[in-house]
Amino acid sequence: MEIEFSSRVLTWPRAGGPLRRHPVLAYFLLALGFSWAGWIPFALARAGRFPTTVPAEVAWLAEFGPTIAALLLTGLESGWTGVGRLLRRCGKAG
Repeated sequence: MEIEFSSRVLTWPRAGGPLRRHPVLAYFLLALGFSWAGWIPFALARAGRFPTTVPAEVAWLAEFGPTIAALLLTGLESGWTGVGRLLRRCGKAG
């Protein structure tokens, strides 16, 4: 499978790899990672434990961690075609 980004082509390994062997674990780790990357600095700043202020938009964007993880893993597995199918299915569910 090939994924095109402008002029470069990235290939997803067909065999092996932790993401391919454990896709559910990869999803949960990515979803939590993306979410916590926004929530932890925001919460620490609100508690006065972080040296700078963190805008509320960071916490708002962190809520989309699971969605970002799903789109990323779908893109790696199925390319842009798979992402399009996923988004169309999400649109039909509403």
